[in-house]
Amino acid sequence: MPINAGLIAFIVSHSTSLVWIGIVCWVVLYWLWKWDRKTTTRRFWGTVLRRIIILVAAAFALIAGTLSLAMAVELHFRYQEEQQDEKQFSIEKNKVGIEKNKVRIGMTIYDVLPLVHAPIDASAVVDCNTVYCAPDGFRLWQHHDGTFTLSGYWATEQVSGNLTPSQAHEQVEKEQVLENLTEFQAATAINQKMSDGYEWSWKYTFKNGMLTSFFTVTFGRDGRVNDITDVHVTKFRPNTAG
Repeated sequence: MPINAGLIAFIVSHSTSLVWIGIVCWVVLYWLWKWDRKTTTRRFWGTVLRRIIILVAAAFALIAGTLSLAMAVELHFRYQEEQQDEKQFSIEKNKVGIEKNKVRIGMTIYDVLPLVHAPIDASAVVDCNTVYCAPDGFRLWQHHDGTFTLSGYWATEQVSGNLTPSQAHEQVEKEQVLENLTEFQAATAINQKMSDGYEWSWKYTFKNGMLTSFFTVTFGRDGRVNDITDVHVTKFRPNTAG
């Protein structure tokens, strides 16, 4: 049964105090135990008080020792878990790093798309404080049969009249899901979408059990890769409190 997280936090934060309490209690116990019973005349209340002190000191010593042991065990398991996580993170990072290293600076959309087989979340690289109407992002993923599904907003008709950017957005674009696309069709649709004068970033996401890894590829305004981030790995930790 896992030790209560609040109790462990208390033990860790007061570990030094608990150790000193345990030491003091054992010193008191040792002194009382060595008390010379033959040469010391005690009244009844003195005997009772001595026994109470012994019991209280023993109780505190037992509690301090038990809590210290529980803390040591919990910290040991936490350390083991952290070591295991670091090992898993390293393996996963190296695995995804192989996919990341396939992409090179200067590659085009047509070059990059067939290299890495993972879901892509794409978004324009814009400053939301200066851009009134930023382009909508899109999502692309590949199926086992090699076809692609593309989800996002795509132009459907020409804009007429003097419209604000938000009105133009409503008339020109509608959310669509394009399925059963070939690699060339998907690349062509994406290339058209990204030919808007903005930089675009593609976030590749990989899931392996409770581990999620990702890296980002950024395309410049010329449609070529100009930046590739490092691989980041995170672990989903279910909430066990309750």
